[in-house]
Amino acid sequence: MATTLPKYDSTMDSIFDRATEASDQVLAAYRKVGNAWVDSYEKAFDRTLEFELKLAGSSKQDWLKGLIETQAEYAREIVNTYTSTARSFLK
Repeated sequence: MATTLPKYDSTMDSIFDRATEASDQVLAAYRKVGNAWVDSYEKAFDRTLEFELKLAGSSKQDWLKGLIETQAEYAREIVNTYTSTARSFLK
């Protein structure tokens, strides 16, 4: 008894094309949302850092001002690395 394979149907191509297109649209939406989140995170961090540096500037203790400024610089480097890495994954 010979088995026959089902005939190739061109509707399968259209189904595959629609599924691929839908997948591409979902990935584009995820990238857009991801980039918006990274931008928001970076802006919120910058505002927090500005406030911290403003407080440091009002300190009368030079050592405390220097400590806060150094910590802020270090934190900024970490966040910049994090956000640039996140953006590279979202491309």
